[in-house]
Amino acid sequence: MLLSLPVVFFPGSKQAEDFSVAPAPRAAVPLVTADKVAARAAIEKANAAWLAAFRGGDFAVMASLYSDDASLTVSGTDQLAGRSDILGFLKRSRGRGMSEPFLKTLDVVTMGNVAYETGTYRFMYGTGDSLVVGETGKYFVVWKAGNDGIWRYNLGTWTSNSPSSATR
Repeated sequence: MLLSLPVVFFPGSKQAEDFSVAPAPRAAVPLVTADKVAARAAIEKANAAWLAAFRGGDFAVMASLYSDDASLTVSGTDQLAGRSDILGFLKRSRGRGMSEPFLKTLDVVTMGNVAYETGTYRFMYGTGDSLVVGETGKYFVVWKAGNDGIWRYNLGTWTSNSPSSATR
């Protein structure tokens, strides 16, 4: 079945333009591909490594999880460009008492060697019995698979659920 639009004459034209469009063929498209499943597993593994490294203060491990050209946009700060800016921000946050981070991946969409992840997060502040929820929210991350096949954090941002949305 063809979809037909009216035949239109353009000024100065001696012939009509026909805008008939053939419908796109319907093909079975799987909702989940092996690549998406593998990418999500790799990203969740990288997130688990990031969480463990943050809790342990192992910033060398954290650095290995970011691409060379990584950037982070956080409310209340300038754009953080590169590993050193991002790690400096995280060190300062940890130094101000940020602890016990939690990430939950909600979705991963892949496009070749690029994937984006959406999820939720929570950061606690304090230690031991004095832990309090400091911030909860949503995040968006773009990941890139390098030539070595490893998925690395490339670009990200988060939005706090608190009305002020300012980070500590």
